[in-house]
Amino acid sequence: MEQAVTYLRRSLQVFSLVTCLSLLPTAHGVFAQGQHAGSDEAALGTVHFPTSCSADVQPQFNQAIALLHSFWFQAAIDAFEEVLEVDSSCGISYWGIALATWGNPIGSGANQNGSRPTAQLQAGLDAIQQARATGVNSERERDYIEALANLYDDYAETVDWPRVLDYEKAMEALTKKYP
Repeated sequence: MEQAVTYLRRSLQVFSLVTCLSLLPTAHGVFAQGQHAGSDEAALGTVHFPTSCSADVQPQFNQAIALLHSFWFQAAIDAFEEVLEVDSSCGISYWGIALATWGNPIGSGANQNGSRPTAQLQAGLDAIQQARATGVNSERERDYIEALANLYDDYAETVDWPRVLDYEKAMEALTKKYP
């Protein structure tokens, strides 16, 4: 009996070792993707989101939008902040920060009270208020900021879901206004 237990134990160890070794090439590929996806422009695709900001920051702004749409939220926030370092009057960058602060639009992100964490919502509202204070030079940009404001205005009194529906309606109106 002792021989059988020893044999099984040894077989399990060998199986575990072989399994781990066979996964190493796959793990390397996965980790390599994670390290490069945020910095490889070709991997993010091409985005053109015209703004009234300085032409010098337009490529950076497009990169920030690509990061946002690739769910690289913190990298997108960092990229929008870099745009603002070059062009502090680029108010639509604060819109980008607010949108990235919301996070995954598909996942709820809500806590047991039906809302995202207060600090997250306040950070988004701060970005919206900064966008409003900085101003924008186009009606389109102003409309995008005000549509997104639906997610953050009155967050202390309303759970996420009704605000998400208001945002959805505002975005539907924008798609009709700016096809």
